[in-house]
Amino acid sequence: LVEPCPGIYSVLDLLKKNNIPLALVSNGLGKGYGAEIVKKFGLDAYFPITVFREDIHKSKPHPESILLALGKMNGELSPHDVVWFIGDRHKDVAAAQAAQAHVPCKIVPVAYGLNAAIAIIEKGYNPAHILMNYRDIHALLAKLMSEDTKIISLPAAVRNLAEEERKSAQE
Repeated sequence: LVEPCPGIYSVLDLLKKNNIPLALVSNGLGKGYGAEIVKKFGLDAYFPITVFREDIHKSKPHPESILLALGKMNGELSPHDVVWFIGDRHKDVAAAQAAQAHVPCKIVPVAYGLNAAIAIIEKGYNPAHILMNYRDIHALLAKLMSEDTKIISLPAAVRNLAEEERKSAQE
């Protein structure tokens, strides 16, 4: 019944190659299901941090699971950091938006699929935050990380995009 989305491994490989830290946050149960799925499909090689339903008191759209995952990552977040939160549900976008109030950096929700895309529009984010498949996500990330654009790393690229978005929102 469950299998990884087409193209997800190429995205995960690209992020891992560029030393982008990753975490998996799910409202699903980890014990007896989610953790086994992560291991079965080799996703544990990409997600050293996982947060499942039994790890939290309040599920998404509450930001607790996102904040817990960020807390498990090495290092403190600074105002220069940017967190991309890719989700496929309306509640994922809402949780990312709610988490923003609790961290010093920008959290950028990215919608994967129609359900989350509606939330992006409803909450006033730029439609560029909507991606319908992992091939599109890979193309965007590869462009941001390419030598042709003279961007050293994805975090720097995201900071630049976030800064441009902030400036345009102020105008």
